[in-house]
Amino acid sequence: MLWAPLVLGVSLALFYYMLKNRLAIFWPSTGRMLDMIEKLADAKKTDVVCDLGSGDGRVLERLSKKAKKCVGVEHNKFLVSKSRKRLQNLKNVEIVHGNIFDQNLRKIDVIVAYLSRPVTGRLEKKIIDECKKGARVVLVGYRFKRLKLVKELKFGWMRINLYHV
Repeated sequence: MLWAPLVLGVSLALFYYMLKNRLAIFWPSTGRMLDMIEKLADAKKTDVVCDLGSGDGRVLERLSKKAKKCVGVEHNKFLVSKSRKRLQNLKNVEIVHGNIFDQNLRKIDVIVAYLSRPVTGRLEKKIIDECKKGARVVLVGYRFKRLKLVKELKFGWMRINLYHV
């Protein structure tokens, strides 16, 4: 029973970190969630895909099979290293260590994002200001307020939403 306080302590520390920095805590997407994200993204051989908050690269790994190019943007150095190792043999995938708000989204055809509520709110403005008309946005977990919802899939209590710019 000595492990229970340790697990609780680590969980509380991660939760505090998320709230303090207004970031999303990494939570890996499951196979069923990846299926839903892939379906909504509908990536084509001509598409450039960007996963904002790309975590360990699971979404990029899946979408790279259909897209021309995939770019993941991740703030966490450990996850950047993990995803680069995971995706090292995929020539059409690039992992960027950085802030999602420093990225230029003007040439992106498909955006995937699974972030915290505060970050999602800020991201919507960036997408409206930068993305080209017709770009598709797959947003996991929350909804945008201004972009029009095209389709919503549910995975338990989790929403996976598709928007068009």
